[in-house]
Amino acid sequence: LPSAWGGQEHLYDCIRNLAVLSQGATLADGASPSVKNVTHRPGQKLALRYEIVQDVPGVPSAGRSITYRPIVQPTYVHLIGHAAFVTPAIDVSTPVHVTFAWRGLPRDWSVATSYGAGSRTQRFTGLLGDLQHSIFVAGDFRLRTLSIRSKPVVVAMRGRWKFTDDDFNQLVAKVFTMEREFWDDFNYPYYVITLIPLEGSPGQYSIGGTALKNSFATFVTTNAAIEDLKHLL
Repeated sequence: LPSAWGGQEHLYDCIRNLAVLSQGATLADGASPSVKNVTHRPGQKLALRYEIVQDVPGVPSAGRSITYRPIVQPTYVHLIGHAAFVTPAIDVSTPVHVTFAWRGLPRDWSVATSYGAGSRTQRFTGLLGDLQHSIFVAGDFRLRTLSIRSKPVVVAMRGRWKFTDDDFNQLVAKVFTMEREFWDDFNYPYYVITLIPLEGSPGQYSIGGTALKNSFATFVTTNAAIEDLKHLL
């Protein structure tokens, strides 16, 4: 189970109602709260079910470091793989094949992940560590696809800001174009930037973000100006 990442601890508290569904297989506690043992027949295909919950009440806000924990709100969800996935106890360099199928979401919700945007099904073939180091959002996000040297950069943002969506998209396009040209590195078949608002009392100000697989996740108080985001990006 998730344990600690990005300064957050006890991430296993965000996993509830873990159960093994495969006939004859059993689930038992392991040596620590983040370890569970499944006993099963040799070679048996295993299916498990669990719930991802927001274990800290309220909404993301300045001064409360919950953006790396699962955020589950009525209008959106924001998940980082390190804090959301139950995985086999195998080396993070192990190749894995994964399919994500988002089912039962409200019809007007958008989906964006490190592996695609718009579609409610994404597939990933790569390392387990990359899967954990990924972003997954769904909800009232506004999606815009930019083209940087014919490569898609998806912006997934929600909330209301002092700047317009176009202002932010233009800044993203400018920064990405200049940096990729400087390094002569356009080997990015896909990239996504997520932007969610942080609540704060008058005078509170916070901008932050973290680089993940094919992605950059940002968390910003709504009093930030577009100029403030240049250094962040």
